[in-house]
Amino acid sequence: MTRLGLIVFAVGSLLLSGRASAMPVDLIDEDFNAVNSGVGAVDFSGFGGTPFSVTEGSVDLFGNGFVDFFPANELHVHLDGQGSLGVSRFETGALVLPPGDYKLTFDIAGSQSPEDPMGPNTPDSATLIFNGFAPEVFTLADDAPFQTITRDYFIGAPTTGTLAFIEFDGANQEGLLLDNVRLQHQAIPEPATAALVMLGASCLLLRRKRVRRPLA
Repeated sequence: MTRLGLIVFAVGSLLLSGRASAMPVDLIDEDFNAVNSGVGAVDFSGFGGTPFSVTEGSVDLFGNGFVDFFPANELHVHLDGQGSLGVSRFETGALVLPPGDYKLTFDIAGSQSPEDPMGPNTPDSATLIFNGFAPEVFTLADDAPFQTITRDYFIGAPTTGTLAFIEFDGANQEGLLLDNVRLQHQAIPEPATAALVMLGASCLLLRRKRVRRPLA
């Protein structure tokens, strides 16, 4: 098959598939290590400079030598702050969400508390809510180490939404630990746009080929 034929074949395949992926873009990439100048604190709310804020209850900032069960993780968020007696809600502001594929990753661990008033190794839970998708509950034992969670979503039309981590049982001040939250967006160009680009490239190649052809 000629080079032009290959390009035409590729354009046809693109039109039939209806999708062509662009490079992913980070909408959120937060490890919390720079928060509060790297210093841990209880009942912390000063998350300016990050996409997150405490909109209900309280959270703690653990690590860097302060209630530091995971030194390698530096700072991370304890989702059930010491001053919380009910729901604690840790969420972003309104996110502009264009159509496309989304990949969310984050690390969670158990509270690591040996003094849980509910008893040793009692599970703790947190609820993830993203945009209009169904909430998802994550439950881990107190001594569960950090683990990476990955979720994929598809949004078909432009919208705005939030990403929230919610601790509903705040009575014991023992909640899950959260770190390394990343949300990536991968746009899906219109097939016709991508096809026009490829057709334009094929025309350029054909023109260059004709220009280079020696005269008879």
